[in-house]
Amino acid sequence: MILETLREILFSPMTIINKAKKRRDINETLEVLVAVWLLFSFSNFFLTVSFGFAPLIQYIITLMIFFIGVLFTIFFSYLLEIILRNFGGRGAYFESLTSFSYGLLPLSLGVFITSLLGSTHYVLGGSLGFLIIALTASIGFSTFFRSLKDMFAVDLTTAAIGFGILMLITLFSIYISLVFSSPSSIPFIQRIFGITY
Repeated sequence: MILETLREILFSPMTIINKAKKRRDINETLEVLVAVWLLFSFSNFFLTVSFGFAPLIQYIITLMIFFIGVLFTIFFSYLLEIILRNFGGRGAYFESLTSFSYGLLPLSLGVFITSLLGSTHYVLGGSLGFLIIALTASIGFSTFFRSLKDMFAVDLTTAAIGFGILMLITLFSIYISLVFSSPSSIPFIQRIFGITY
């Protein structure tokens, strides 16, 4: 099932997007999402092996990447759905999660192949890795934006602006959380809110 989905995303993304739009099968989307983060996790595993990390550290990092990746994709899909619906899109959470999952699948495969090549031969992994990542990222990003366009019934500009807003929100949230979690920001917070002890 996943191999067929991957083949269709790589060679005929419009076919798989139209099928997903008609079927609205959340289980298939979740299978693709799990496959995406398994590929990213195993890519990291091969990378940590080539760097010589201890096995326990390798397993912990691999599991963390899998679970955090799945959770962040689920959360960012929800945020993107809110943004595109506010822009007049007709999609829902399923469409957003499907767009993310289908768009990340080619990229995760490219990263996986590159990490395999890099763990066996650095020069081969580096030179071919560039080509593989460029190809799979092109397919992945174009599939992601085309899927958003078709599933939310918006134009590509609106889909790109929605994704750009999502990235700005993410950077702003990271910045704010770092500022307010820093011990040096506590006097600043006290002055803003007039807190005295």
